[in-house]
This record gives sequence, structure tokens and C-alpha cells, in this order.
Amino acid sequence: MSQEAAGPERSAAATAPRTERHPLQSALALAAVVIGLAALVLGAIPTTHFFGAVAGVIGLPSRSTRR
Repeated sequence: MSQEAAGPERSAAATAPRTERHPLQSALALAAVVIGLAALVLGAIPTTHFFGAVAGVIGLPSRSTRR
């Protein structure tokens, strides 16, 4: 393989924007999913319906986003 063919690929990779990591947002997204699944499961069981509703209310603020 010639170096001429590999040159443009390397320069395109070098100028590609880097993605930033957001650990807090990732943790909050995971918490929202876990709380949502817990609320779904607890809400489906008649004896734990109240706790499922409480988990659902707790999970609502974690789904909001800033723009």
C-alpha cells in the first residue's frame, strides 16, 4: 500500500472532532433507566403499586434535560 493512499485517511482522522465524555450525564441516564424499570415492575404488582408510583415520581426529575 502506498503512503499516498494512507495520507488523506490519516489527515481526516487527525482533524475529526473528539468526543467529550460526560460521566455525570451518563450516571444520571443510567439512574433514570434503573428507576424507570423499577417503577414499571413495582407498578405491575398490586401489593407494591404504591412504591412503584413513588419510584416513578422520583424518576421524573432525572429525565428532564437542559437546553
